[in-house]
Parts: sequence; structure tokens; C-alpha cells
Amino acid sequence: MNVKLKKITTFAASAAIVTSIGIQVLIPKHVDAAEPVYLKTYVSTDIQQVQANEYSGKLELASPREFHTYSKSKVGVKGLDYDKVIKWQQNVDEGRELWRLDPMQVARVEGKKYGFTEKDGFSIVKMLSSSSISRYGQIDIEVTHQGKTHTMTMVKPFAKRGTIWTTYKIDGALFSSEKELTKVLFKTNKYKEWKYYKSQYPEDMFFATIINDDGQLTQDDRISKDILKKFKGTEFNNKLILFASMGTSSAQSNIGIERVTVSGKNMTVYVHTKSPHPDQFITMNIIYPDDYVTIDRSLIEERGTMKVTFVDQNGKILSKNKLKIKR
Repeated sequence: MNVKLKKITTFAASAAIVTSIGIQVLIPKHVDAAEPVYLKTYVSTDIQQVQANEYSGKLELASPREFHTYSKSKVGVKGLDYDKVIKWQQNVDEGRELWRLDPMQVARVEGKKYGFTEKDGFSIVKMLSSSSISRYGQIDIEVTHQGKTHTMTMVKPFAKRGTIWTTYKIDGALFSSEKELTKVLFKTNKYKEWKYYKSQYPEDMFFATIINDDGQLTQDDRISKDILKKFKGTEFNNKLILFASMGTSSAQSNIGIERVTVSGKNMTVYVHTKSPHPDQFITMNIIYPDDYVTIDRSLIEERGTMKVTFVDQNGKILSKNKLKIKR
């Protein structure tokens, strides 16, 4: 059965009952529908509230017996990443990532991967209890981004109440783990004229991903306390800090982060280096050039783990590490 909505969050057509978790759409008995769709009522959703996992209503989880075991045949949407959706549902069963139960909140959080922001307008335009895409539920959400309208198709992979929603496609383009989008998180062109003439980098050159005030990854303790002090301000509380240090260098040397991209669970940090020309007069001064950029921690928290690779302007891998961040 199809239950269509206008661009507002009220709807008619079928009878509805307001419950503690939102609105239950009652499917008439003569219709063979796979599953009623549960939707939380709202006028607008504050993205910061979504990230903080705060909810105005009480979310009702399914019993552990209902989701104790999973099999691939129980995933009611073809083309989804089986391992991902099972893991997400297990997290919800254990009381984590409860925002995945609300399709509107899922659209706002997952929409960030595709360039949408908290300033964009999100509205439900269609709701299906079963469809050719997902036999357990489909919801279409229109997103107004920079004056253009896009349609996010949200699907419910599992039957029963207390199960997750996720993004299936946007404007007809399918998204799956087999073809991850590459998103640019940071970019600058101010280092493009730099050149590095030496054959090697300083031995104490290092890179780090700072995830808290105390500092550094357990496998890299080379970040000095003086450097850490400047990251103690409140503006860094919800940030991930990507840090690059040239190490002990001669004057006129430098290092800069010029681009950061993310694709799935892989982040690449592109750095650009420079050194004096061999014919250039060099003073005896010793310097320690460094640079850093910050990105939103929620991008990493959503994925749970992230492989971070630093490369230079010639594609040489300079550092690799793996992050694990919990909400």
C-alpha cells in the first residue's frame, strides 16, 4: 500500500495513532502490506541535537530475541552492504546510534556524506509500507540544497519495529559500499608553487591525528605539550585535528596541508612541502615548520573507524594510522 505525503509533516489517507515513538500508520486489513511504517513527528530537526543523540520522544527497541540472529536472506533491500546494515542494527539493539531509527534524522546525518548541510531543508514527500526497492518500507525525502531540490530515498532493511533506516539512492544514483563517493573536506591552493629539492625529508618529520585534549594516538607520542596547549579551546571540542610537522629544517623550508578527502572509511591528507633551491643562500637558522587543519568529528564517529593516510605532492606515502572513535 502506498501512503503519500505532501511536503509537510502532516498526512491523512489512513487512520493514525500518536504513540510515544511517533505516528503509527494503520494499514487497512484488506491490503496485503509487509509492515507498517513508524515515523516520528516533527516540524524541524536540529542537527546538533541529532549528533548529540538526544530525543524528544521515547524510542522503543525490539526485544533481544527478535534480533538475536541475522542472515543475508533477512535483508529486504538488494544492493546494500550486508555487513554494514547488520552492524548498525546490532548497535541499535544494544542501545547505541538510536538516531538510525528515525528516517529524517538518518537523512540529515547520512546526507552530510553527499554534501548536504544542516542549513538545507528536508521534507518527506512519499512514504511506502512496501515497495519494489524495499519490502519493509521506503520513504522519499526532498532536500533543498543551494536552491536545487534533490530526492533522498530511504529504505528499511529489516522487518518489525525498532529497526534501522538508511540511504538507498539520491536522485536516481545508487550508493553502495562497492562504489564509495570521495568527498573533499578541505582544500587550498596557496601551496601549489612550492617545490621540494632535497632527496630526503628530515628524520624527525611526523604526522598525527589529535582526537582529544590529552593528545595523541597511542602509537605516536611525539606531539609536544606546547603544541597540544593551543588545541584546548572550546572550538576544538568537536573537532578532529590533522597535524603535520616537517621536523628539524633549514630556513626557507615549510610544510602545508592542501587537501583532505574521505571515501568510505579511508581519509587521505595531502601535504605540500618546500625547501630552498640548491643555489639559494641559506641562513644557519633552524626551524620546525608545521601545519594543521580541523574537521568535524561526527564524520568519523558515524563510521566508527577511519584509516588516515598522509601523502606528499608527489604521491609518496608519509604516514598511515587507524582511528577508532566512539560517540
